[in-house]
Amino acid sequence: MNASLVRWRPHLAVATFGVLALLVVGAMLSWSWQAYRSALAQTGTLEPRYARLAGLVRAEKSLQSALNDARARLGALAISPAVAASKAGADQQQRGRELAEAAGLEVVASQIFPPRMDEGLERIGSSLTLEGTLAQVQAFLFAVGEQSPKMQIAALTLQPNTRRLRRSTAQSVLATVEIIQFRVVE
Repeated sequence: MNASLVRWRPHLAVATFGVLALLVVGAMLSWSWQAYRSALAQTGTLEPRYARLAGLVRAEKSLQSALNDARARLGALAISPAVAASKAGADQQQRGRELAEAAGLEVVASQIFPPRMDEGLERIGSSLTLEGTLAQVQAFLFAVGEQSPKMQIAALTLQPNTRRLRRSTAQSVLATVEIIQFRVVE
């Protein structure tokens, strides 16, 4: 029995070494396969991103042109960031008063509201209380809509004026108008 064990011992050692070598090679192949699959998955997620970036590079000139066009249009719709918010509010109030007086309305009261953020833009607001006829209020509202940068009416309240205008037969109204403009914030 000893002789047969001695005779098989080198073969068992070689077989055991061979099995261990196969296990190590199998583990290395398995790890390599997983690394390959992971690299393929990452490449699959990178390809669309790379394609988008390549498309942006190709479209850079047209995108820059569109951006410049949008900035030019924004200048007609919103107040420039170069103008301070307090100055923009005072200018808006003054312009509102001028438009009301040009329409024949009497400015009874006016107030500037503190600026506040509204969807990435600064909202500048003021309130005017005006006295006059409906036709004068209509002319004022039309003039406000024609301003650039754009002025918007956020609220309008009309009430009959109990004090009638002495020289006019038209009904006098008190109009409270809230005017807003937007200012670009950088």
